[in-house]
Amino acid sequence: MTEKLLMCTPEGFAVNYEINPWMHDQIGHVSPDSATSQWQQLFNKLSVLAEISLIKGDPAWPDLVFYGKRRFAAARKQANHPVQFQTSTAPG
Repeated sequence: MTEKLLMCTPEGFAVNYEINPWMHDQIGHVSPDSATSQWQQLFNKLSVLAEISLIKGDPAWPDLVFYGKRRFAAARKQANHPVQFQTSTAPG
């Protein structure tokens, strides 16, 4: 069976607030060129291993690149066990 993945394109990816130690002092320091390059490298490697569906990133949803990763990976692993997300301190 071919693996299927959902990826969000990097348009709109940003660090606009801090909710974990990895985000400390990173607000406004994302390089769109670097993010796009890293995303493309990941996409190229994964596309050899799996069928990839894409959704377009959106500046209004900078966290979109993260939520799909957790939810869909968990759904594949254990379809009858819903994922519990912690409340985010994200604005909006």
